[in-house]
Amino acid sequence: MKINESISAALFLPIFLLLLTSLLFWGLTAEPSFTGLLMIVLWVIAIAGGSFLLQTLIKWQKARKLKPYITFPAMALVLGVVWFISMRISSGLWGSALAWDTKWIILLLLAVYFWADHLLEQRNRTISEQCAQMENELILKDMELEFMKTQFNPHFLFNSLNNVAATIMVNRDLALDYTYKLSEMLRYQVGISGRETVRISEEDTYIRNYLDVEKLRLGDRYSIEYISEIIPDDITLPPYLLHPLIEQALRQSQGLNGKSFITIKLTANKKEVRLNISFAITNSPAQSKLSTSGFQLVSKRLKLLYPGRHSLTEIKKNNTREIELMILLY
Repeated sequence: MKINESISAALFLPIFLLLLTSLLFWGLTAEPSFTGLLMIVLWVIAIAGGSFLLQTLIKWQKARKLKPYITFPAMALVLGVVWFISMRISSGLWGSALAWDTKWIILLLLAVYFWADHLLEQRNRTISEQCAQMENELILKDMELEFMKTQFNPHFLFNSLNNVAATIMVNRDLALDYTYKLSEMLRYQVGISGRETVRISEEDTYIRNYLDVEKLRLGDRYSIEYISEIIPDDITLPPYLLHPLIEQALRQSQGLNGKSFITIKLTANKKEVRLNISFAITNSPAQSKLSTSGFQLVSKRLKLLYPGRHSLTEIKKNNTREIELMILLY
């Protein structure tokens, strides 16, 4: 939308109302008086109130809160009431005969006012939505850039390469599989650069590779279970929307005495996506100070990407914690 168009739309209705008021008071009133001015103010209030009611009915109709057979009669009733009030006020201003002769002109002025108000409302809503969308896109890009920086963690890469080197001496096939999964993860991270969405099957593969790498690194002291049920597999999501929650859960559940565990279940269909994570936690001060930036990052992105169509909760139960994510796709 051009700037001059938005300015024209914003200025049209006030100028129209000013000209209408001036015309009624100075042009059609033989002897201007305070009473006449008061009647015109009441007239303008009645017109503005009727326009507000009409716009509200239109919004409810678009939001499907009202049926068409209720909306249109209600709009006709509002227009009729405002027209009746206008006729009574115009009769008091310059007489019944002239008011009756100009009844269609008054109706036309009301229709023009209501239609102009509706157009202005739509234009302002469009401008607001565009500004909000641009702001959301900038915030998302900043968050995604921040997350991309955290993903290319040199410590993770160095530790993984050290594990590969140590595994080669013991199990060559396992080391080759480990190297393949690690290369797939890095290839995915590089390949999605600039993409706004990825197929959920791609995200599922990335999560599986990440968990397999962590299984090898953590060994028998950690039990990792991952289940995914995705039908169909062409569902799209923003990249790295699910992984931060899993990574944070893994980080928070490490360092326990004895064997730790994490259970992850991902289900998706055409209507919704659900991610459930259950993992063990400890009450030690060191673990409680771990960053929860993954949960916060996903929460911010969800508010921008799926406003009113998601839920993200974290539930503590004794020495376990559960993270539940639900996204409505339609």
